[in-house]
Amino acid sequence: AHILENGLLDPNFNVFLNNQVYSLFLDGENDILYVGGAFTQVNGQNKSYLAVINTNTSLATGFNVTPNAEVQEIVLSPDGNTMFIGGFFTMVAGQPRKSFAQIDIVNNQLSSLNLNLGSGATIITSMYLDAPNNVIYLGGSFSTILGQPMTDLAAVDLDDGTLTSFAPQITG
Repeated sequence: AHILENGLLDPNFNVFLNNQVYSLFLDGENDILYVGGAFTQVNGQNKSYLAVINTNTSLATGFNVTPNAEVQEIVLSPDGNTMFIGGFFTMVAGQPRKSFAQIDIVNNQLSSLNLNLGSGATIITSMYLDAPNNVIYLGGSFSTILGQPMTDLAAVDLDDGTLTSFAPQITG
């Protein structure tokens, strides 16, 4: 649903997804809505787990960097050129990317950054991009990242793809 400034439902925004939505990110300058979730179709089109929708037309765009399972979180860079996704997936665009992926929106392609989240069940459920420092904070359920022991909370320097010195000890 889209709510207009006057508080009424927008009758022109009509998007149907066949399953749950977990994350939304609006790029209001470009009238684009990024949607992540458990769905496999948007308005009858095959669009699994991640979709980019034009808010003026309610149509999914040609964006096709697709994960193989649910997307729980979406964050965009301030310039709108890079998308970060977190979730239950193990592959994105046919490439191994367990629970986290960085996507070049301009070129519609997966970046080379692979955090190699450890074996077993992992999920990224929350992210925060510290854009001025080019660091992304990740929260979820994981025990290793980039081959280093790290439990459920981590920060990655996007300039070089390494862990920062941020190393909280989470227990319980």
